[in-house]
Amino acid sequence: MGSGSLAAMSVYEANYRDNFTREEAIECSIKAIESGIKNDLGSGSNVDVVVIDGNGTEYLRNIRVYNQKAYNANTQYTFPSGTSSVINTYNLTVSDAMDIDS
Repeated sequence: MGSGSLAAMSVYEANYRDNFTREEAIECSIKAIESGIKNDLGSGSNVDVVVIDGNGTEYLRNIRVYNQKAYNANTQYTFPSGTSSVINTYNLTVSDAMDIDS
């Protein structure tokens, strides 16, 4: 789990119970992942669920999809060299920027 894991785990801890039905387990997992997505800017935007049971493994890809682009121009943008001017440059040695105790 990634950066949204704390939000996701809080949903699991608040809602988990023994003997979930398959559908209840999937819904709890969706809510947990959605919590991670909505409460963490570094998280992705789609919900995938993997069901592992005695019958094997089932992948439920994009069971929920958020933040889809409304428009895709299929255009590749290019910016020619010199588009943004460089105002100033300087070199900074790391040891100059901090105190080093020997």
